[in-house]
Amino acid sequence: ITKNEAIQVVTATGTTVLYSTDATTWTSTFTPAEGSNTVYARSVDVSGNHSDTTVLTFTLDKTVPLAVVVSLTSDSGSSTSDKISKSGNLSVNTSETGGLIEYSTNGGSWATTFAAAEGVNNVKVRLTDTAGNVSDVTDYSFTLDTQAPAAPVLALVCDSGLLGTDKITQTGTISVSTLETSATLQYSLDGVAWGTTFAAVEGVNTVKPRVIDAAGNEGAVSS
Repeated sequence: ITKNEAIQVVTATGTTVLYSTDATTWTSTFTPAEGSNTVYARSVDVSGNHSDTTVLTFTLDKTVPLAVVVSLTSDSGSSTSDKISKSGNLSVNTSETGGLIEYSTNGGSWATTFAAAEGVNNVKVRLTDTAGNVSDVTDYSFTLDTQAPAAPVLALVCDSGLLGTDKITQTGTISVSTLETSATLQYSLDGVAWGTTFAAVEGVNTVKPRVIDAAGNEGAVSS
């Protein structure tokens, strides 16, 4: 399988090479067609003597493959399309089987493997088919985030009453700090069942909060 149309023929000095695609009709030139080719060749010396016939079968492929389609194998977190994930594995779909997939990360050299780094990854991906034709480059950018967010810090919005620090209040509204951008705050009373809202009840309340960031990493539980 090749993208090169040239055929190399080695003959003795003073001979003429003849070509045929059916071993019957002979010409002095041969131009391969896209796809499978079978060509017969023989040489003729100045006296008209013919050599034995040589046959060559090959596939001509000059078609450049389509650009690959790149995506995250798992775009984890609250959104499946924000390209923020705790997994940096890529899925590469090609228009052809076989061939060689290569990656270039953040302007680096081309390699046959890819390993995501923490933070923003700018990846270029290309396919070289079995004939050596190289596709256009596909650019893909995503953010790898494997770091768990910090545990949230809770406080009463208003610790009413005389002391102001005894956590006895007539208002059960709480405030939250250290929340990452696009993160989700969850509450639990038992550390097992989780929800995104909290409503205090009359009497003693113990609430356990945690943060799940945009990549799906779960932070430590505070109380």
